[in-house]
Amino acid sequence: MAPKLQNHFLDFYKKLEFPFHILLYIALIISIIYIPQIPDNIKMYGSNPLYRIIAFILVLVLTLYISPIHGLLLALVVILYVSFTPGKNEGYQNSLVTARKQKRWFDEEVLGENPVAYQNDKVTTQAPNA
Repeated sequence: MAPKLQNHFLDFYKKLEFPFHILLYIALIISIIYIPQIPDNIKMYGSNPLYRIIAFILVLVLTLYISPIHGLLLALVVILYVSFTPGKNEGYQNSLVTARKQKRWFDEEVLGENPVAYQNDKVTTQAPNA
């Protein structure tokens, strides 16, 4: 590459380096804030091992080539995304019932506790949505 052309590329890179970092900070912080609002059908991909490997590699690349702060923010985005991944629906309905609605113990009344009793006699199942 000619020295003059190389100087133009370096000058262009140095002028846009700082705004790029600022925009990347803003994008990562906004994505951290709005991860809970992502629909569940998109968050399903967080349970895929291939996604996790690609995200880990992307965090490493961003940390090594851009900056460690960007890498930490992206790692936080990935961890939050994976933690908000919905679990598998086993097809069981909730069979918990609140115990003793008529007379409660003194400490239950004072502390506002609602003890839970399990009913094992009725378990309804359905085929999980695939």
